[in-house]
Amino acid sequence: MSYDTDHRRRILGEVRTACVAGRFSHAVGLMQQGAANLSAGNRRIPVRLLRTALGEACADRLVKWCVVRPCVYCNGGREECAECRGTGEEKGGSVCQDCGGFGSRRCPFCNGTAFAGYDFVPEGLRTVVMSGRVRLALARIAAIGKRSPARASGTDKPMRVVIELDRCRGVLANACERVRLGDATTPGAAEFSHATAVRIEKACRAANAKAEAIIGRYLVAIGGRAGGSMSVARAAYLAGVAARPHLAPSAVETPRVFRRP
Repeated sequence: MSYDTDHRRRILGEVRTACVAGRFSHAVGLMQQGAANLSAGNRRIPVRLLRTALGEACADRLVKWCVVRPCVYCNGGREECAECRGTGEEKGGSVCQDCGGFGSRRCPFCNGTAFAGYDFVPEGLRTVVMSGRVRLALARIAAIGKRSPARASGTDKPMRVVIELDRCRGVLANACERVRLGDATTPGAAEFSHATAVRIEKACRAANAKAEAIIGRYLVAIGGRAGGSMSVARAAYLAGVAARPHLAPSAVETPRVFRRP
């Protein structure tokens, strides 16, 4: 038995013990630390092997935990705008130009998704975790698209919907970046096939366009609901964002990956 085979078996045994105890963060750490001691070609522990070693139910619980693992650098995918301190307005009542009136910006570490970056996901699980996140984003966009902005009361709720949709767009953008670049974290790692990359990017682009159209409707709705913490000027500015190409400039503008051909 080779060193790599024996070492990987020990790792998987410890991972299983951690998962059974519900210590998924520890299980992920074991996989990442243990893999670092394996030769370059054996550092991935694929889902197939994980399911064999842990059992399907246990392995699937670990994958699901990785799918929704929160970003450690932000709260909900956003960070407060440092310029306006989250108000969306500068001193004097003018709209904050740094965030475009939103009061927050996308977290630069997770791209506004609220999910931990793929560096926090074991190498062999990144593709299946990416697929899980994309499915969640597509389902959420579809569900919100069935609603009418008119049913959202006040201005806070429509704004929350806009931010939620933007989180979904971040998931789609991150997926496109991954399929374009492949998994460059492991020397010799196989990249996505061209056909697979094209299919995933096409689906993500279409879903992003749908999400942006819905965001536009909600921004227009906000424009007609000034009051409370939302000034008339800020509400009008946000409504105007809906008519701009790529929703730019704003804190929900089209991710760069979707602007490139």
